Amino acid sequence: PKRGERLEWEHVVSAWEIGHQRQCWQNGGRRNCEKNDPEFSKMVSDLHNLVPSVGELNGDRSNFRFGMIPNEPRAYGQCDFEVDFKDRRA
Repeated sequence: PKRGERLEWEHVVSAWEIGHQRQCWQNGGRRNCEKNDPEFSKMVSDLHNLVPSVGELNGDRSNFRFGMIPNEPRAYGQCDFEVDFKDRRA
């Protein structure tokens, strides 16, 4: 199915936010952290940090932080979700 029709699990705090300052990330990115850093793996797989999300929204959010978007446009129909790509916020 198209990504907009697919359910995915989204990180509330993005994997990038959790890992980008870790040594494993500096030496090979997320895949390296998942493979070689048990603490990172534990943090990104914590069920308290995962929520169901429509795939298209998860992709558009990328690793942006959640926040308030003034004068928010409704770009996703009935879904109350917005992304400000300039300010990197969802």
